Order: sequence, then C-alpha cells, then structure tokens
Amino acid sequence: MNTDNGRLNFEARIDDSQLENDANNIVQRFGQIGDTAVSEGERMQAAFAKVGTAIGSMFALDKIKDFAGQVMSARANVESLHTSFTVLLGDAGKADKLFNGLREFGATTPLELPDLAKAAQTLLGFGTSANDVLPILKDIGNISMGDAQKMESLTLAFSQATSAGKLQGQDLLQMINAGFNPLNEMTKITGKSMGELKDEMSKGQISAKMLRDAFAHAAGEGGQFNGMLDKMSKTLQGAKSNLDDAIE
Repeated sequence: MNTDNGRLNFEARIDDSQLENDANNIVQRFGQIGDTAVSEGERMQAAFAKVGTAIGSMFALDKIKDFAGQVMSARANVESLHTSFTVLLGDAGKADKLFNGLREFGATTPLELPDLAKAAQTLLGFGTSANDVLPILKDIGNISMGDAQKMESLTLAFSQATSAGKLQGQDLLQMINAGFNPLNEMTKITGKSMGELKDEMSKGQISAKMLRDAFAHAAGEGGQFNGMLDKMSKTLQGAKSNLDDAIE
C-alpha cells in the first residue's frame, strides 16, 4: 500500500514537474515575442526618423524660398483672374460665384483653371450672361474632349456666332477645324438635310439659339460627346491635370 502510495506520489511529482517545465517554456516564448516586438518597434521608429530627415533635407532654405515664390506666383495669378471677372461683371458677388464654379470645374476635369478663365472671359466679352457661362463651357469642354486648344477655338467661334446672332461660314469652318460640326447635330434635331441647313446658313437663318441647342445636344444625354470630360479625367493625364489644379 505504501509502495503504491509512493509510486502514486512519484508519478504525481513527475506530472507536476512536466507542467512546470511547459509553463516556463511558454513564459520564455512570450518573453522572446515581446523582445522582438520592442526591437521591431524601435527599428520602425528609426526608419520613420530617417524618412523625416530626408523630407527635411529636401526643404532646405533655397528650396523653401523657391516653394514660397511658387505659392506667391500662383496666388497672384488666381487673384488676377478673380479681379478680371469682377471688372467684366461689375459685381463682386457674381464674380465670386462664377469664379468659384470655374475653380471647382477645373479641379474635377482635365481642363485647368487658367484655360477655363480665358474661355469664360471670351464668352463674357462677347455678351454672354454670367449665368450661362458655366453651362456653355461644360458643353464646349465635353465637345473639345478636354483639349485646351480646341476649347479655345470652339469658344471663340461660338462667341462670335452668338454675338452676331447667326452662324456664318467662317465660324462654322473654325468649329469644324476644332473637331465639331454643329450642322451635323442640327440634322438630328430638325430632321433636315445638310444641304438644306447650309442653304439656310447662307441666308442667315441658322440662329444663335439653334447653335446653342446643337452644342447642348452633342454634349447632352445620348449625345456623341456626353460625359467625355468625366471619361478623360479617369486617364493618367486627366488625373495629373486634376492634381495640378487642386494643388494650385
């Protein structure tokens, strides 16, 4: 009986000893994990410190001066554009509304603020009302597919035609050279042939309203150029343009 008790006690001591060893191993492993975590944390902190130092070195004194100069130049350009709209409209409130709309338009499309401002100035200079400028520019922007040079040509030809109250051959040719023939849209709207519309144009019967409707139709829902700016903004070049406008 005592032997059995001794054997039983001995086996119990072995079991306790194994359990204690297992526990010690677990504690040791946790300690190693903790040491590794601390070590990795210190390594990451050191790496970030190096990155911070590198960024700081990029903005040395001469770089800071250059950056400040660019900021001042961009700010001066923006203020100059804003002032031009105040003069053209003769109303600071209307100028603020239009200019803010142009800035937002430029920041979300491949078209940049200076190009949009120039186009808006052209429209206003030829008598377009402030409320109509942005809708017209959005249509022309889509038709130009975000190309600033084409937009400039289309805006000028459109402004000349609407100022004259009718579409004439020279303005039509300028639009065609920029990639858009409004008579094609008018055939879809009116059901008339190209020959009929050209004959009407020669008689001065293609009105400014008909021209405006042609641009709206081409850029509107179901039109050939509908949503073109949105599609172009998703390209790499469009994204870069959006970023440039946002930074400025």
